[in-house]
Amino acid sequence: MTKTGTQVATRAIATPTPRHAQSLSPDQLDAHRQRIAFDVEVILDGYWNDRPPENVKAGILADWADTLEDWTQEQILYALRKWRNENPSRKPNPGHILSILKMMRGKAEVKRNPPAPAPHIERHRATGDEAAAIMANAGFAPKRFNDEKKGTTQ
Repeated sequence: MTKTGTQVATRAIATPTPRHAQSLSPDQLDAHRQRIAFDVEVILDGYWNDRPPENVKAGILADWADTLEDWTQEQILYALRKWRNENPSRKPNPGHILSILKMMRGKAEVKRNPPAPAPHIERHRATGDEAAAIMANAGFAPKRFNDEKKGTTQ
């Protein structure tokens, strides 16, 4: 949002999540969620020491799909691999991957629609006399400083 005179100009900002799932039919959404679950399982395989029971694993993968379904398959796979490459000994959770996705989206949005530069404001540096007058108007008594090196009073 930028302020111009007395009017405020707004600028459209993309949502943090792209809402990809809304554009899919129920069959396409189901296939998309299956691919998410597969990619997540492939990445998580390197972190699991013991496999959870099938019903628990299904719940875990459904949770991942719920969290990530609004993102494209390419975005999800990129973020999963980015996490794995940067955190080889730390198992991710859906929130870790979502953070990567949102950060990437934010950077891309700023690149597409950079913020307007802040307006340059010309500043006036007050002289000693002007500063003393400002301070006197504010109710402060002017101070005199003794410059010991020069032996003068300012």
